[in-house]
Amino acid sequence: MTRAEYMAKLSEKLYFIPETQRKAILDYYEEMMADRMEDGMDETSAVSAMEKPDTIAERLRAEGNYAKEESKAEDTENLTDEAMKFSSLAGSLLRTFEDLEKAGHVEVPEPPVPPTPPTPPEPPKPADDTEPRNVTTEARNFSGSIEDMCSIGDMVSSAMDYIQRHTTESLEGDYEKKVFSCPASQVRAIRLLCGEMPIRVTACEGNDLTLTYYTCDDDPYEMNLDDGVLTLERPTGAKGGSRFNFSMLGGVIKMVWNKPSPTVELLLPREALVDLQAHTTNCSIKVSDCQALCQTELKTGNSRIEVSDLSCLSLECASTNGRLVLHNIRSRQQLTGRTTNSRIEAGGLRSGGDMKLTTTNSHIEGRDLQSFGSLHLTTSNTGLLAEDCTAKGELRLTTSNGRLEVWRSEGASVTLKTSNSSIRGQMPGAQADWAIDSHTSNGKNSLPKQQPGGKPLSVYTSNGSIDVHFERE
Repeated sequence: MTRAEYMAKLSEKLYFIPETQRKAILDYYEEMMADRMEDGMDETSAVSAMEKPDTIAERLRAEGNYAKEESKAEDTENLTDEAMKFSSLAGSLLRTFEDLEKAGHVEVPEPPVPPTPPTPPEPPKPADDTEPRNVTTEARNFSGSIEDMCSIGDMVSSAMDYIQRHTTESLEGDYEKKVFSCPASQVRAIRLLCGEMPIRVTACEGNDLTLTYYTCDDDPYEMNLDDGVLTLERPTGAKGGSRFNFSMLGGVIKMVWNKPSPTVELLLPREALVDLQAHTTNCSIKVSDCQALCQTELKTGNSRIEVSDLSCLSLECASTNGRLVLHNIRSRQQLTGRTTNSRIEAGGLRSGGDMKLTTTNSHIEGRDLQSFGSLHLTTSNTGLLAEDCTAKGELRLTTSNGRLEVWRSEGASVTLKTSNSSIRGQMPGAQADWAIDSHTSNGKNSLPKQQPGGKPLSVYTSNGSIDVHFERE
C-alpha cells in the first residue's frame, strides 16, 4: 500500500468524524508517516509500520462522541499566551526565510503546517445538571496551542539544519579552515565548545583522530592539547557572531538572522577510549558509530541531537526546542535525554543504570528500551508510546492531556499516568501476576480498581478511558 492509498483509506474509515476534526487526525498520522520516512524508512516500510486504518477508526469511535465544531472565535479566545508567542516566532521565521532568499543565501522550502491533535471526547455532565467546568475543552485548546509550539520548535530546528546543509561551501569562504591530527592514544578527553557551529562526530579506521574546525576574526576559535585533554573553544574574552538573535517585547518574539557557520568535524577511531563533551547552540549535533566512548555529554539549543550505533560509559543528551533521535545505543551506566517542545524518538537503547527520557509539549516514542535500573519516560500535553520496554527497577510512563500507549513492557513496578486522555495497551503475563491500583473519571476502565497480586501496576487518568489487557487473559 502506498502512502497516498493509506491516507485515502484512513479518511474513508473516519467518515463518522466531522470534517475539520477528521482533517486534524489525518494531518497527525500524515506527519507521523513523514517523520518515519525522514528518518530513513522507504515509503513501503513507513506505511507497514503504521496502525491499520480499521484499528484507528475503531479506537476513535470507541473513545469519542464527536460533537459539532466550536466557533473559531472560541478557539481564538482559548489560545494560551505561549501559543501566541510561538505564532509570532513562526511569522518572524518566515520573514527570515524571505530575507535569506532575497540575499541569495539559499532557496528555502515551504515550512510545514503545524498539526492539530485529535479532539478528545467531552466529559458527561453531572447528575445535578449544574454546568461543569469544561476541563476537556480547555485541555484540548491548550494541547493544540502546545502542538503549535512543538511544531514551530521542530520547524526552527529543521530550517537551521536545511540552511546548514545547503550553504556549506559559501560558509567556508568566510572562515579559515584548520585540521589537527594526532594518535588517539595521546588523548583521554575531548571538549568541543563550539558556540554556534554544528558538530559531527563519526568513527574512522586507523589509530589517529582528526579534528577539522574553522576560525575567523569575527568568530575566533583555538584548539589546544594539554595533558591529554583536547579542547576547541573561543579564546578568553572573544565574542562570536550569533547565527540567530532572539528578542521578546510585549509578548512578541522576534528572530534576526545574522550569518551561518561551518561544521566542526571530528573523526575518531572506532575503539578510542575518550570522554567526549560537545556543546553548541542553535545548531545540531550528530554522533555515530563510536564503540568505546567513556563519559559522553551532548548539549545544544534550538536544534536536534542525533546519536546512533554508539557504545559508551554514560550518555547525557540535552537540547531545547530540538528533537532527540537516539538509536542503537549501549550505555554501561546511566542514559539520559531531555529536550523541550520537540519530539524524542528512541529505539534499541540499553543502559546499565537508570534511563530517563524527558520532554515537554511533544511526543515520546520509545521502542525496545532496556534498563538495568529504572526507566522513566516523561512528557506533557501530548502522547507517549512505549513498546517492548523493560526495566529491572521501576517503569514509569507519565504525560498529561495526551494518550498513553504501552505494549509488552514491564518493570519491577509499573506506573502509567496521564490526564484528560486515555491509557491503552497490553501488559506481559496474566492479570493475576500484577497488584493493580487503577482509577479514572468520566471514562471506562478495563482494570479492577484494586487487586492484590505480584508486581505493582498503577494506572491513573481523568476524563479518559483505561483499556489495558494482558498477554494471557
